[in-house]
Amino acid sequence: MKIDILAENSEDVQVGLRGVLDRDGSRKLEEFLLGRSGLHAIRLVMDFTAVDFIGLSAIVLLSRFAEEMNPRGGEMVFKNLSPLLRKMLESVPDSSRWSVQNPD
Repeated sequence: MKIDILAENSEDVQVGLRGVLDRDGSRKLEEFLLGRSGLHAIRLVMDFTAVDFIGLSAIVLLSRFAEEMNPRGGEMVFKNLSPLLRKMLESVPDSSRWSVQNPD
């Protein structure tokens, strides 16, 4: 799992994810989110263009972070999900915690 900061300012953090979001990948993502201002940003945008797989541990992590951001007016946005990843994330209970932006 590789995480690249694509853009960051006081209201927005945009990151590009590459590789596999399995248990190890979700640990890396959690460390990144806890170590950055991403959790406190108003809008956290994650680009999944180069993500090949997302496991349950990563889905739980994303759900937890989205839940923590929402009461403070924050928003988590997923971009460029493959059809399979989009289907997986949309099947999660409370998937309304985040939004999905895919080019049509």
